[in-house]
Amino acid sequence: MAETYNSGSKYCVTCSYWTGPREVTMSGTYSSVESSQDKGKCVAPGGSNFDQIAFHSCSRWEKWPALK
Repeated sequence: MAETYNSGSKYCVTCSYWTGPREVTMSGTYSSVESSQDKGKCVAPGGSNFDQIAFHSCSRWEKWPALK
């Protein structure tokens, strides 16, 4: 079962700098992943290109433009 996160949740799965596998739900206000443990690269400016799990949070969060 997929896990969803509100667009205001400051997690990697809702951040524009995260490259992991995710989808936008039909409402456009939630990001969905298969598991909160899914990994993707964090490509924040000035940061290193490292793996982060979907529900990780950090100070460089910026809302993913695909979300309303």
